[in-house]
Amino acid sequence: MSSSHETRSRPFRPLNPGRKGRLLWMAATVTLAVALITLAALIRANPESEPDRRLLADIVEWGEESFLDDWYDLITAVTGARWAIIAMAASVVVAPIISKANNAVAFAITLVAIGAADLLAGFGLSHLAGVARPDPSSTTLSFPSGHVAYVVSAGILFVYVAYLRRAHPALIALIAAAALFVIFSVSVGRVVQEAHWPSDILGGYLLGLIGPLIFVPVYHRLEAMRWVTPPRVGIDVPEPDSADAVIAGSYGSAVVIEPSKGTATKYFDPPILMRLLYWASFQDAFPYKDDVAAIEAAIYRRRIAGLLTRYRYGKDLVADITDVRWTDGKAALVTEYVPGREAESNIEAWDFLSQVEVLFDEAGLPGWQLNPHNPHAHTNLIRREDGDFVIVDMESGFVTPFPSSAQMRASFRHGSLPVFDDMDFEKLRQFMAERESDLRRQLGEDGHVELQDAVEKGEAAYNKWHSSEPRIWGRTVRIIYRTLNIRADLAAARRGMASAQQQASRHMEDGIKRWEAEGRIESTQADELRAQLASPDVQIAMSHLGAHLVISAVLRFPFGSIARFLWTLIFMVRAVDEAVRFRGRKSTSGGLKVHNPIVLIWGAIPGFGAVAYIFSGPLMKPLLIRLAIDETIYDLPFRLYQRLGFSRWLPPRIAATD
Repeated sequence: MSSSHETRSRPFRPLNPGRKGRLLWMAATVTLAVALITLAALIRANPESEPDRRLLADIVEWGEESFLDDWYDLITAVTGARWAIIAMAASVVVAPIISKANNAVAFAITLVAIGAADLLAGFGLSHLAGVARPDPSSTTLSFPSGHVAYVVSAGILFVYVAYLRRAHPALIALIAAAALFVIFSVSVGRVVQEAHWPSDILGGYLLGLIGPLIFVPVYHRLEAMRWVTPPRVGIDVPEPDSADAVIAGSYGSAVVIEPSKGTATKYFDPPILMRLLYWASFQDAFPYKDDVAAIEAAIYRRRIAGLLTRYRYGKDLVADITDVRWTDGKAALVTEYVPGREAESNIEAWDFLSQVEVLFDEAGLPGWQLNPHNPHAHTNLIRREDGDFVIVDMESGFVTPFPSSAQMRASFRHGSLPVFDDMDFEKLRQFMAERESDLRRQLGEDGHVELQDAVEKGEAAYNKWHSSEPRIWGRTVRIIYRTLNIRADLAAARRGMASAQQQASRHMEDGIKRWEAEGRIESTQADELRAQLASPDVQIAMSHLGAHLVISAVLRFPFGSIARFLWTLIFMVRAVDEAVRFRGRKSTSGGLKVHNPIVLIWGAIPGFGAVAYIFSGPLMKPLLIRLAIDETIYDLPFRLYQRLGFSRWLPPRIAATD
């Protein structure tokens, strides 16, 4: 699957130290343990040593002068035993809910195990050292610092797992920096609060380093154990009639795999939590059970994805949906059976997942199911005997609150929030247009036509599905985005400003030509009007008239009115400044003759403010002002110009004919 396309994969090897590495690992663990026990024995022999007292006094004095007392209190409370136990218990409960992958459950169990081991080891070491705390009011033993030990162990584990899961280097650096900051804060805070001696903090560091050395291998062992994730979660499916049938699945769905029939049938029956989450997001029932349009969208999504993988790899690597079976009004998706084995982890399929993520991001397809940072992305793949990975599942179960960075703007623009298997067809069509020749060459004419047909029918299915749901939050976001999309509006305004004067001149020229064609003015009067328009003062006024026209075209109410008002106000202030500082010199912006109070006030009026500069001095000529007003009203919708009879009194009368 080599390709010239850029991928997001990075060099990485999972934990596999080899015989020499394992010996070094054991030696480091034993050395740290011996050092910790030796330190406890030394403290017992010389409790409250002079160096400890002196360093404690220096740190306490520094801490009392700092402004971090409240922070030390907070970090101490949060990293204390009570909150640590609550956090560990919550992680064990939440991990299997948010991810069916073994690594999420293994991480939670490992975190709990490290905490329990630090607690037990700390209890034994405290009695070995037998030293009291610096605070005389405390009756508990001091060595080592349990707070420090746990934050050191947890920090190392978080950084290691982030590295193991190939998180972005910037994210790994952020996690490491946060861990170091918490470790430093807890270390200093425990001494400043006179809860520990400095030697207790050193003991906490040693104990905190030992924890990961012992439990990282346990983490990998837990991750490899298949019993951590149940194969099926209580979904009733029809009894298969094939002798070789196998039932597999996860939270919210079950798959009946029948190799002899060449099918894998997926049944959806999400638990109440998933159904409530979908209803809260879109105010409708979970769609893949009985929504025909949503199921059609899923069919065409897979078809499009398969054609894109054929374009990318020269072969279709997506299991197609071949049929939809209906039982008691509920749908089951029948897909083609792909012989092979499930990938054991994301690491095995990392390069393929990274390449597919890039491809799908570029083409506007939903990518979370196959994102290498999704801990159970590998469960959506089957590895065939020829080594190729095939995508066998693209239907989500959970709603995603936040889109990926690549989907962010499109999600706000289309109102696809929260995110649930959404496709950006605008981006997909742009992708196809930019690569049309490559797509034709890789897919052939028939394949290219098939892709176009799938996109057209898929978009129709998506629109029908989404329009049938209330989607209050998404529609609200779309309205707000379109109303407040100032950045795009300003970009359009900047593009339009470059031709503002030409737009205004064209606006007036259209009026002149219309008057000539209607016989309202002679050619000599038309030439006179054009000469007036060409004068320097009028050209300045015309440039600002064009600017107001552009602002009105790209900014909606009330932003257009505000922008026009501010535009004129800025130039009025500039004109006053020029009049005061450069008395007698002609203004480059037209001066107060162009930017007058009438223009300022009129520009703030919705709709009509677009032509406020017709009331500027250079345009306040009888025929010019009539031309500007007449042409503006002529462009009003619904033929209001004709229906309201403006043609009878705004333009010059048509000359009588014999």
